Amino acid sequence: MKALTLHQPWASLIAGGIKKEETRGWYCSFRGPLAIHAGKYVDLEACDFFHLRPELIARGVVLCTVEMVDCVESAFYPNKNEYGNFEAGRFVFVFENLKVLTPAVPAKGNRLLWEWIL
Repeated sequence: MKALTLHQPWASLIAGGIKKEETRGWYCSFRGPLAIHAGKYVDLEACDFFHLRPELIARGVVLCTVEMVDCVESAFYPNKNEYGNFEAGRFVFVFENLKVLTPAVPAKGNRLLWEWIL
């Protein structure tokens, strides 16, 4: 299964059903099941903004799977929100069908899309 590593708390916001897309600086033609991996890096400013405690956030684990259903240039994405960087020239990976993994599965992440073997 393909996987995508995100900094925290962004991965947890997807696993919590709050964040339904991810913004990136590159287009992705992949569509299908995608594992969401929480990387080791924690964005402290984002944790503060969303009132999350960084010391309690999972790291180095696959938290959930989603279905990647589209990749849209941010200029054409109608649902811009505080959960992504929607500046010009970026792309929105649109997710559906969230399935949370309980417990989360330890995994080492990687850049871009990578192959996760459960």
